[in-house]
Amino acid sequence: MRRKSWTARDIMTTDVVRVESGTSLREVEKIFLEKGISGAPVADETGGLVGVIITKSRKVMELASAMDLMKVLANQNGQTLASR
Repeated sequence: MRRKSWTARDIMTTDVVRVESGTSLREVEKIFLEKGISGAPVADETGGLVGVIITKSRKVMELASAMDLMKVLANQNGQTLASR
């Protein structure tokens, strides 16, 4: 007897959590932790798929923390990250 071949449909989730392209990495981290997920599709303003964000390690979330710290320090000095 032949074994059934698995398909994406067999293992996919239908309760998809998506993030908008303008969502901060800090907020993405919060969503991932709250939902217990490690990836999500990224949508534009119209809801169209523009990409996927995943975390294979803590590096993305460490980057989010570092970026938040840079923003705080820049604001304390009266600067913006764009002016650096």
